[in-house]
Amino acid sequence: AARFDSGGKKNPILLPMILEGLKHVNTLDVPDCQKNLKSMTDQILDRTSRLGLTVQPGPRVGHILGLRPNDSIKQLLTPATMLKIVENLKRQHIFLAVRCGAFRIAPYLNTTQDEIDRLVKGLEKEILNLLDGDWVMI
Repeated sequence: AARFDSGGKKNPILLPMILEGLKHVNTLDVPDCQKNLKSMTDQILDRTSRLGLTVQPGPRVGHILGLRPNDSIKQLLTPATMLKIVENLKRQHIFLAVRCGAFRIAPYLNTTQDEIDRLVKGLEKEILNLLDGDWVMI
C-alpha cells in the first residue's frame, strides 16, 4: 500500500478541510466568477497597455493574464529585469510572477479595486524607473 502514498504522510486533518473547500466551490456560480475575473483582467490590460505591455493575440481566458512587453520596450524589459520588478513589487505586497517572458497576473475572486490600482501603479513606477523618465506614454 505504500506505493500509493505518493511519498506523502497521512494527514487526517486534510480531509475535512478538502470537504469544506469543495462545499464552498459548489456554492459558486462559475460563469459569474469568470465574468468578474475577466472584468478585472480586462481593466489591468487596458491600464497597462499604455506602459508598453500587451498580451499575445488570440482568445484568452478571463481569470489569468500574461502581460508581455511590446516591441517598444522589449529590449529594456528582459526576463531578468522582469524578475527584478517582481521582487521589488513583492516587497510592497504586490504579487505576480514571470512566466515565459510575461508578467503572470491572476486575480482572486476577492481582489479589490485598491489592489488593482496598487498593481498598476507599481508596474508603472517600475517601468518608468527603468526608462529614467524619458518616456512618452503610448
